[in-house]
Amino acid sequence: MTVLNPDHYTVAWIAPLEIEARAALAFFDEIHDGYFPVARGHDYVFTAGKACGHHVILATLPPGQPYGTGSAGALAGQVKMCFSNLWSGLLVGVAAGLPDLTRSPPRDIRLGDVLVALPEGESAGLIAYDLGKDIGQEPLQLLHGGHVLAKTETVVRSAIGSIKLKAPRDAEALLVHYRQIQDDDGIFVDPGQERDILYDYDLEMAIDRRPRPDNRRTRVWYGPIGSGEKLMRNAVRRNELRDQHGIIGLEMEAAGTMNTIPVGVIRGVCDYADSHKNQDWQAYAAAMAAAYAKAVLQTIPPKKVQYCHFMVPFGRNKEFVGREHVLKRLLQLVPPSHERDNCQRTVVEGLGGVGKTQIALEVVYRIRDEYPDCHIFWVPAVNATSFENAYRDIGRKLEVPGIDSDPADTKALVRAAIDRDPNMWLLVIDNADDTQLLFADSGLSDYLPSGNNGSVLFTTRNHEVAVRLDVVKKNILSLNEMTRGESKEILGNLLEERQIENAASTNDLLEFLTDLPLAIKQAAAFMAKTGLSTSEYFRHCQNKRDDRLIELLSKDFNDRGRYRTIQNPVAATWLVSFRHILRDSPLAAELLGFLSCVAEKDIPKRILPLGDSEIEMDEAIGTLKAYAFIAERASQSYDMHRLVGLAMRNWMIKEGGFQTCVTNVVRRLDQIVPDPKVTSGNCWLQYMAHFLRALDFQDQVTEQTSLSSLLHKAGVSQHAIGKEDEAEKLLRSALDSYATYLDRRSPATSNCMFDLGKVLSNLGKYDEVEKLAREALESSHSGAVWAMLLLGNILADQGKLGEAETTKRELVNLATDFVAVGGITGNAMEYLGKPIGEEGILGEPEVLLPRGLQSALDLPSLEHCNVLEIMEEVGFYLLQRDKDEEAEKLLQQVCRLNKRVRGDKHFITLKTQHHLSRVLHKQGKYQEAETMYRQVFQLTREVLGTRHSRTVNLMHDLAGFLEDKGDLDEAEEIYQQELQLRSELYGTRHVYLFTTMSSLARLLETKGRLDEAEKMYREMVQLARGVRGVSIPFLSLKMHSLACLLMDKGHLDEAEVLWRQAFRSDSQVLGARHPNTLAHMNNLALVLVNQGKHEEGVKWLRQLLQLRSEVLGADHVDVLELRERIEALEQQGKLQEAQNTCPPSPEGAQNDMLGSLRCLGVDREYGRGTYGARQRGQRD
Repeated sequence: MTVLNPDHYTVAWIAPLEIEARAALAFFDEIHDGYFPVARGHDYVFTAGKACGHHVILATLPPGQPYGTGSAGALAGQVKMCFSNLWSGLLVGVAAGLPDLTRSPPRDIRLGDVLVALPEGESAGLIAYDLGKDIGQEPLQLLHGGHVLAKTETVVRSAIGSIKLKAPRDAEALLVHYRQIQDDDGIFVDPGQERDILYDYDLEMAIDRRPRPDNRRTRVWYGPIGSGEKLMRNAVRRNELRDQHGIIGLEMEAAGTMNTIPVGVIRGVCDYADSHKNQDWQAYAAAMAAAYAKAVLQTIPPKKVQYCHFMVPFGRNKEFVGREHVLKRLLQLVPPSHERDNCQRTVVEGLGGVGKTQIALEVVYRIRDEYPDCHIFWVPAVNATSFENAYRDIGRKLEVPGIDSDPADTKALVRAAIDRDPNMWLLVIDNADDTQLLFADSGLSDYLPSGNNGSVLFTTRNHEVAVRLDVVKKNILSLNEMTRGESKEILGNLLEERQIENAASTNDLLEFLTDLPLAIKQAAAFMAKTGLSTSEYFRHCQNKRDDRLIELLSKDFNDRGRYRTIQNPVAATWLVSFRHILRDSPLAAELLGFLSCVAEKDIPKRILPLGDSEIEMDEAIGTLKAYAFIAERASQSYDMHRLVGLAMRNWMIKEGGFQTCVTNVVRRLDQIVPDPKVTSGNCWLQYMAHFLRALDFQDQVTEQTSLSSLLHKAGVSQHAIGKEDEAEKLLRSALDSYATYLDRRSPATSNCMFDLGKVLSNLGKYDEVEKLAREALESSHSGAVWAMLLLGNILADQGKLGEAETTKRELVNLATDFVAVGGITGNAMEYLGKPIGEEGILGEPEVLLPRGLQSALDLPSLEHCNVLEIMEEVGFYLLQRDKDEEAEKLLQQVCRLNKRVRGDKHFITLKTQHHLSRVLHKQGKYQEAETMYRQVFQLTREVLGTRHSRTVNLMHDLAGFLEDKGDLDEAEEIYQQELQLRSELYGTRHVYLFTTMSSLARLLETKGRLDEAEKMYREMVQLARGVRGVSIPFLSLKMHSLACLLMDKGHLDEAEVLWRQAFRSDSQVLGARHPNTLAHMNNLALVLVNQGKHEEGVKWLRQLLQLRSEVLGADHVDVLELRERIEALEQQGKLQEAQNTCPPSPEGAQNDMLGSLRCLGVDREYGRGTYGARQRGQRD
């Protein structure tokens, strides 16, 4: 229903009784469909219509309310308050007629006659007969002789007088209207003169009156009418009032109405105010009075009122939420009264779906309420047709001559009419997005009115429109996404409480929908329809497949605040804008496609495809910014709206060209993104999110060369930041892509295999690494160097130290002989054997290197980096061989070179410094080691963050160093922090977590807190069983640590059980001759002897003697010492004598476990030397 404007109505028709109101409506020419605004304190609802050209409001009492002067007065008061433009009023209804047959001529008032209140002689037209002074005498002395009520408006009295002049034919003026009413139900028919009976009050007998002829059936009587509070049913009292005041009728409302609204009182006679009063004649009498009232209105020319039109296609959004800051500013700028000397223009701009139309809608409704004398017109500029149709409707409302003529320049006619209109006006141009439609020759902007008493409000997605409309900057308001609180309020208005009760999921959903009002309403409509909760809907949104998200965001929904011709779903709302951009700026369209295939945040300008000129590029970017598809940051980078990107990709898929776009993106990124292993510093990090996002669409790329290269770089980047699972997937994809156009032995493939091998090694997938490495070893190319490096590492990780040592020796020899390292080709023989700095390009101090390594250093940067990695591995090898000084010297050099080639904060530079810290630690150079540990830890945390795996690994080594140094409290604090971080990163069942638990338990044991240490050891062993990445030797090592602690506490039985388990496990996995297995045999034998199981213990020692002789030789010092122990035990045969060869203290047991190759005791040494990384499976 339409909201009616009270200011348009000039006549009040008051009909207190229901039958009187029904009669009134029967005589209206039109009944207006709508309602008037209702405010606090409004008790009545009014009906509106039109009669004889007058805009009339009908006021009546609600059912059940007592009638009388009091109720009538309250009704009249509200009429006056609500309708400020009233010109005249009529009180129309029924009354009691007071015949006087004794007069000459007789006043023969009959039922159905009409009484019209007019003064007669000294009498007032309306007499309040019960309002006066009671001076103890009869009758009551009326105040001011009865002249206490206001007089009827002059224009009404004049109209009545005009009709009265036609007497005795004056009844014809009303009968003509009575005959025209539609009374299909016969409510208002004449009951018949035979039922009109007047009784003599003395004799109580009917008075014989001759029926009137049909053409004189109804008469109109003019004179004073009495108005009082009491219902009169007393013929004696009736006659007294008649005779005393000369009144012709009695009624009960006029006295309450007259002084508020000086109405014309018109009454139809329905009874004679005696005891025979009934309701048989009420309907007919009310109709006669209403007919006369219409005759009065017909006599009065309608008052010309300047009507203000409100032409808005949408109802008010009662659930409008927020935007108070923008709304407040608009309500200051938009009203035409804001600037009387100019036609002001205001623009609300923003992304499609952000709520521009809704805020404009709220503005116009508020302006309508505050400025009732202001026209408000709404014009959709979706296309030329919608604009012209809206203008034609405005022209019709303004009664513009020729508006429907064919042909007619509708737009020009309406523009001129609005400019001429004396009233204030506000014109809303909604969806003013198309620059061509608006600004081409004879564009729509040429037809905008410009009168000083008006204001134009535009909504647009395109900032260029605001600029070309010449709108001042302060009048351009940008509308952004809603606040999270406003978004939640929308959902709360549209959904049931149970659907949004999960606050976290609701928040995640709104984050995904970017707080975009249109997206929120669409999601809410779908949830309301299906009953889904925000948690369930968000699970659908998390689907990474674009087609599934597009399906979800393409669900149409009913929105009464949007045009039917425009698609509502989020996935479709921007398609018109996409087409405009493609038409007006092909480069901008290309950029938009590019941007939709990378991450939406912080997109560097330098990665974008280049235009023909910088000006063209800036203009294209400006176009995207104008449509609010992207927002510029301060550092020449951009953010793109997530849902816009999704819609753009969907559009390209449907229109064709998505494969071409993705291929171009991958090609451009491969050109821009440096190799993470080579580039100076970590500048590749700023591109990482973008190339990873582009690779989500790798199945659409048609050029394998760029794809394989970018996949390779992406895999290395993920390895660099510790995301090994993701690195594995990317490097496998890269290897598959290389295989489509390169030989398996090519340098690129070789490098990729090496990088994949490192990742697989860190993941504990040793079998796959060994297979990969041995495959590469079959060739005689440089890939063999990488293969041997990998093979040596994983053999060491698996505890195959003999094979690992052999492989490392071959690696050094091979690296020395090869000039081509890691894909290096070329003749660098002239540099062989020369020191770096004498001929080398890096200018390092004179340090001799193997020939092949040194010569390769003089080649381009990629080769430098590959060679440096080999150098680092050689340094690591030297460290394992206890050649600490040589290892330190080489790693110091690699650190300096890495800083020069890669920069101080590159992850490989930091990794090398980490290794150097370990070397210094091992040599006991505590001051230097601590300085480097803390420096590397600080830089790694700064570059990669506190929660990065490399940072956590450094925490572990720093804690181990502090433990060795004796700073046990600080070491414990760091271990505890590390334990918390590893729990958050990996969960409670991960090999890295167990390593930390083991170190912390050892520290607690050192501090004498044995119960706490035992509890942690037991928890670790229990949790570690069956966990992926936990090798059997690793678990055996932890069992050994627990057994040592139990021995120290005297729990020999449990220690025996644990060493038996460790022996069985390691003998099956590592073999009977492995140092770990032999150490378990030694400790088991000794704990047996210590328990008095002398014979069994000696038996185990003899087996151990045989195996050690085979491994170390019969003359090895360890073998000789063991033989002496066994002989002493056998000769003495006594437990007391055997105790001299009991297991050593935990420290002694630990040293024995280390053995000649220092293998088994690495758990106690974890993080305090160079061995922890091997056991952890994570090479820093």
